[in-house]
Amino acid sequence: MCFLTPTGASPPISGDVPVQTEVTVSGTGNPGIEGVIFRMRQADQTTGRGVYVLSDLTGSGADPGDQLYQFVLPSYRWPDGDRTLIAKVQMSDGFTTLDGAAIHLSFQNGGAMPWTPHTFHPYVPNPQPSPLVVAAAGDGAIGDQTARDVSNEIKTLHPDMFLYLADVYQVGSLAEYYNWYGPGPGNTISCPGSRGCGDYGRFYSITNPTQGVHEYNSPPIPGTGATEAAGYTDYWGMNGTDKHYYSYDASGWHFISLDSTDFFEATPGWLQQYGWLKTDLAANAGTACTIAYWHHPYWGMKTHDENGFQIPGGVDVRLTALYQLLYDNGVDILLTGHQHNFQRWKPLDPSGAVNGTYGITEIVNGAGGHPFGLFTRTDNRLAAGIDRSGDGFIDGKNTGPSPNGNPAGVTELKLYPTHAKYRFVLAGGQANGQAFDSATIPCHDAPTDTTPPESVPGVPTVTAVHAYSSDLAWNASPSSDVAGYNVYRGSGTLTTHQCVNACVQIGTTDVGAGGGLTYTDGTTDPSKTYTYAVRTRDLSGNISNMSQTVTTTTPPPLFADDFESGGFGPGWTKIAGVVVQPDGEDGHAGTYDALSASTGKRSKAVKTFGVPKNDLFNQVEFKVYAQQGPVTLLRFQDPNGATLYRVAVGAKGRIRGRDQVSRQSTPTHSSVGAGTSWHRLTVHMNTDPQGSDHIVIWLDGARLGQLSKHLDLGTQPVGTVQVGDNGNGRSYDVTYDDVKMDGNRIEP
Repeated sequence: MCFLTPTGASPPISGDVPVQTEVTVSGTGNPGIEGVIFRMRQADQTTGRGVYVLSDLTGSGADPGDQLYQFVLPSYRWPDGDRTLIAKVQMSDGFTTLDGAAIHLSFQNGGAMPWTPHTFHPYVPNPQPSPLVVAAAGDGAIGDQTARDVSNEIKTLHPDMFLYLADVYQVGSLAEYYNWYGPGPGNTISCPGSRGCGDYGRFYSITNPTQGVHEYNSPPIPGTGATEAAGYTDYWGMNGTDKHYYSYDASGWHFISLDSTDFFEATPGWLQQYGWLKTDLAANAGTACTIAYWHHPYWGMKTHDENGFQIPGGVDVRLTALYQLLYDNGVDILLTGHQHNFQRWKPLDPSGAVNGTYGITEIVNGAGGHPFGLFTRTDNRLAAGIDRSGDGFIDGKNTGPSPNGNPAGVTELKLYPTHAKYRFVLAGGQANGQAFDSATIPCHDAPTDTTPPESVPGVPTVTAVHAYSSDLAWNASPSSDVAGYNVYRGSGTLTTHQCVNACVQIGTTDVGAGGGLTYTDGTTDPSKTYTYAVRTRDLSGNISNMSQTVTTTTPPPLFADDFESGGFGPGWTKIAGVVVQPDGEDGHAGTYDALSASTGKRSKAVKTFGVPKNDLFNQVEFKVYAQQGPVTLLRFQDPNGATLYRVAVGAKGRIRGRDQVSRQSTPTHSSVGAGTSWHRLTVHMNTDPQGSDHIVIWLDGARLGQLSKHLDLGTQPVGTVQVGDNGNGRSYDVTYDDVKMDGNRIEP
């Protein structure tokens, strides 16, 4: 790696300085260049990493082993003096060059600073139009072509106002704002190369931003001593609490920008923000229509966040109190980013119920430029969406490829006195400018009942705990208008106070014949400690305070192997023709899986139980890549080796079952053959010596009625389970993962 400009022989630098580096990779096995990281050391620093300046993740050049990386250094934002600019290459395999390249620079601006100091005031167009056209996008300032496509589409829409939903990459530093977000007023950066600078800066004068997680990692602005979200604060001219929360009015709508980050949550300002919001909403109670925006989705399509917290219910419970306050005061629309895709949710109340009268419509647009993310959960409350796969979703169901094959786009709102006309407009590609999704969102009053119900008395109890499930029960709330209960779970042992921030909603119950006072959590992992709590939900969608917590630890399973050790785990009895391999499937969990490929020989992995089982749950994930003829997935044998039952993929690629005792085969219409995706097969075998044998089979969570029946499998229990095919003379390529076996229920 080397610096092309400036060079060691360059005169002192001033103004906007083009920086260009060349990275050349030699030898074989180039994993790819992730990008270049630039840092700055003071003249008296001979060692150390230096202060972060910028990351360039988009090289240029036809040869992947010879790339140019370039940006503009606003030298006048550093005090005069001598420094060393350091550049290191980050490779796609996670390694970083040890030494990198360095160049010594002398900053000499004589105090000149063409950047115009700015004091932030929310922008409101004057005169105020009707409709007011608002564009919004987040997670876009990264300096790539997708970011340019989205910003170009924003320009085409001619918005009166732009809401940037946060995150400038990689850390929202001063130089990254100048380069990847784009120059603001009073700055005339001349961008090098064909790529140019980020284009979001052209909307600077009409932008009302919010703050995200990347901004909090920004290094100090040289010579200012500012340390908290310094790039964001400096670029927008924020002061005081403006950098966290502020509000304004335009064309009859009230707008509220809030800080949803966990960094801010850890400070006293978090409670101050809540108090400010409560006062602001009360002061604007007469406003017919309100939009709030922050960075993190409250409802989202991910099962975990970048901080490692699992969110199987898809709701960020850190924000529950804020969401409840917005709902109580009749807020109509919530705009968010953070998850790098597009989502529009049906109007939901704080309980998670669809509420067309008072519910808040959340629109997630984290598709402004950053590489996209997958949906990792399903939810029929999702009105529309597009994820990294490029597939579109309507009412939570995958509807196939979206017009552009990616979610890049702009949220457009045309705001009228009583409603908003909304569109999600695609950016770039053959469908540039087309609306993938649209809706009319009416403004509504605040709900008449905003009093939360009483919490459940006492401590919930764990009535049973197994490797893959826990059964819960609790006392009824004394409130008279209870609709049901929301169930929450966190990892480890947590107090009620800790659970408020760390527990996630995993399910709900409705008041019915049983009172809705029990719940089975079928999403646990073996040998893990969990904390549970409950909130009461009333008929108006209000939720109570968190109940007291109860903690339990799940036992180990009868048998399990996810192959994440890079090989077969302990407990397999016999392995023939099956190998563990790195998992190359985009979107499939884990690093390794097991390949069962055959051109005529048996390929199987066998588990034999020391104590045979009369009642057994089995689950395995699989994908068929190729087959010629039928191939067995699971085979169940008695202790003497006689086959009781097997589940196979028929020659036409459909699931079928065979009762080997009566030699009866049952086909289905469920296609799982080559060309389909990963599938999850769950089998419950019961070999009751009294004659009430039965088998129940689920595919991808759906019960297969044709294969679920009472059978006469004799009096022998299950002694062996075989994953794979025992026969010779067959050709197939099947991959398996996440094998589970237990004597208690495994959620299908």
